[in-house]
Amino acid sequence: MAAALLVGTNVKAEDELRIGSDYYSTVQAAFNAAHDGQTIYLESDMEDQAGAVLDANKYIILDLGGHQLIFNRQNAPKNVAILIKQGKLEIKNGEMLNVSNGNKYTVDLIRLQGTNTAIDAENAPYSQVIVAADAILRNNVDLTVDKQKANVLTIFEVSSAVPYANGARIDVYGELDATTYGIKVNGTIKATDPATYSPYVYIHTGADVHSNATASGAVAAYSSGYARWKIEGICQGSTGLYAKGGIVDIVDNAVIKSNSNNQQAAVTGGKSGVNAGGSAIVVESNANYPGQISVTISGNAEISGKGAYAIEETIDSSTSGATQVNAIKIEGGTLTGGSAGAIIVENASKEKVVVKGGSVEGTATIGDQSLAAFVAGESGYHATTVKNEEGKDVVIISEGNSAPAKVEGIKINANGLGTFSAKESVVLSGDYTAWAATGFDGEKLQLTQVQTNIPAGTGVILWKENGAEATIAFDVYTEAAPLSQPANNCLKPATSWNVNLKDVYILHGAELWKYNGTTFPENKAFFQLPANNTNGAPERIRLVFAEEDEATAIENVETTVESVKFVENGQLFIRRGENVYNVQGQIVK
Repeated sequence: MAAALLVGTNVKAEDELRIGSDYYSTVQAAFNAAHDGQTIYLESDMEDQAGAVLDANKYIILDLGGHQLIFNRQNAPKNVAILIKQGKLEIKNGEMLNVSNGNKYTVDLIRLQGTNTAIDAENAPYSQVIVAADAILRNNVDLTVDKQKANVLTIFEVSSAVPYANGARIDVYGELDATTYGIKVNGTIKATDPATYSPYVYIHTGADVHSNATASGAVAAYSSGYARWKIEGICQGSTGLYAKGGIVDIVDNAVIKSNSNNQQAAVTGGKSGVNAGGSAIVVESNANYPGQISVTISGNAEISGKGAYAIEETIDSSTSGATQVNAIKIEGGTLTGGSAGAIIVENASKEKVVVKGGSVEGTATIGDQSLAAFVAGESGYHATTVKNEEGKDVVIISEGNSAPAKVEGIKINANGLGTFSAKESVVLSGDYTAWAATGFDGEKLQLTQVQTNIPAGTGVILWKENGAEATIAFDVYTEAAPLSQPANNCLKPATSWNVNLKDVYILHGAELWKYNGTTFPENKAFFQLPANNTNGAPERIRLVFAEEDEATAIENVETTVESVKFVENGQLFIRRGENVYNVQGQIVK
């Protein structure tokens, strides 16, 4: 009876895998015995020389118990340690390692297949692997055999005759350590309709997917076929991400980087595999692959190149239509260029490269143009170069259909004052504030500060406290919503060079002086007495700057301008501050 019980529970000294009270000597035997939702426990370090297949609709948890599960299949014909044709496998609490295989081609630690039926890969997967936060999966096989590639997780098509992998899903919370590819979606997998059937790869926050930094062509995430990717964690290797097909969203605090000092340009022409190194992201249009590539970078993502670029795009000349790149979208994050630069994109178009936010450190080449030339066109964005904390030039990229137009040559006098108007709305910069004239008592003009940006066709007085003479410029305001005019403003824009007005005053020093001329320089402003004025027309008007409608804030800025008469070419002129007038009171300089 005791002997019979012992046999029934399958207890043997060399068996390391346990389900409940039953023990098994191979992963395949444990997979076959496990029911939906059961956990297989690894009791000690173990070597499996056969590999396993999961092809049943059940959810199995493989708890490694802090131990190492090694697949050593030197003489086995299969090139996959674990093949998931259907079902869900979660690996936790330990290390799984693939060390050797006699096959001279692709060697996968875990390979998933999907189906060609209508299965939602994201929400109801058909085959799935989950790498928990406390799990490490390694594929360190010997690469001395010609053409051999060592991958940790791959997704393959159902068969060469059925090039789909509907419902296949990968979730990584832990660590993947690869000799060649950390995660690969095979290049024969085509796009499905709807796209939700396509394979789904989710690299979660905290995950670290890395490949050999020194081996040319070693990639953390390789989207060769068509799949949807969401990356929140780290992808690093000789190349962090290489995409020939699918949709990739790089979000939140994701890190995509190259750890390679090599600079190997991407090579196309119908070649298979990865032919690059040193760039964080490589996007390749290749006629032999599914294409329809869209890469979006948002949030606080960090894209960092080393030997080459942060983003490198290359195009096979034979590609067209669906096999090309759809879009490279930079909506946020930071791109740090490698030694070759930040971005290189071939044959760029407005539709392909869309940059709405974020920052780029390093040069960018779009087609055969530099960033400066590209930004000047209708590129979908504009850029401003600033210095970062380390003193390096950083290109800050903002949304807009072109580089920001500027209104230039705005004069500020020695009192830090100037008048301004423009046909366009503008964005104030520096420490300057804009003031509208909202009240006149016969001697003093009360000024009220207006909004940060100045509406088109609005006359204002510019002021910088403790200012000095300067020539400044403002960016044109490009937002669709028009700015509202300040109410009851008595300052008029100088929209014409020749006007016929009465009771007009212009700025001299820190006061307004009566002006009898008819010529106004462009982008200036003047004060005209209100039609209901009953206080007379003084020769000079003092300025009262009222902050938040409190007229006591700043009053009667000190006047420093004097009138100087001089003769030039036999004519008498009067200089007042920055302006020169003839005897008729017209500005001539």
